[in-house]
Amino acid sequence: MEIKTHNKKQLLVAFKRFRKLASLSQEQLSENSGIPQSSISKFENGTREPGLATLFKVASTLGLEIVVRKKERTKNPDEGLVI
Repeated sequence: MEIKTHNKKQLLVAFKRFRKLASLSQEQLSENSGIPQSSISKFENGTREPGLATLFKVASTLGLEIVVRKKERTKNPDEGLVI
């Protein structure tokens, strides 16, 4: 499954969706990724934005790959994020 996102917020919504599809609780994702459960909760409810390294760690833990593609002549620099 491929999900195209245009910003970090959409990416975090996608991570939450994939976490639920994998039947993982926030606590289980925390244990598997080494990221505190409180941080995962804040990412998912939009009160905190993770850094790039954390995004890659969550993706890896969920068995996902983040791919960044350059789009032709886009006005929005966030376009082209694919998960």
